Amino acid sequence: MQCKHDILLNSQNTCTDIEQTEIDEALFRIKESVKKLKNDTINAITQKTEALTNNILSVADTAQMNLENALDSLHSDIEQYTAQFTVSFDSLNSFVNAEIGNTNNRVDNIIANNNDTQGNSELVDIRTGADGNVYSSAGSAV
Repeated sequence: MQCKHDILLNSQNTCTDIEQTEIDEALFRIKESVKKLKNDTINAITQKTEALTNNILSVADTAQMNLENALDSLHSDIEQYTAQFTVSFDSLNSFVNAEIGNTNNRVDNIIANNNDTQGNSELVDIRTGADGNVYSSAGSAV
């Protein structure tokens, strides 16, 4: 008779039922230990992977929140600067339009009164006040 495992043969080179049973039980225990070790290792790796994944997600969430806050702040700054620019532009535009109107009134007054007296353009021009209104005399405009 030949044993499954030659190293455990008895002195007559035969295996007894007890020896074979012991070998089978030892192999079973080794297999179970290997299974347990494999499962424990997989569980440990899974736990560490989950913890690492959670840490990565937490960092990503924080980074996303910081980026959203920065973008919100930038958007707010852009709106503020746009409002300030609009006010300044509107003020400048009103000033320029008023100056254009004043200049047009002066030119219109010079043209309208240019034929009354030779060389009186300067007198006619002085009748137009800084506010763009044309006055009846130079003294009234000043």
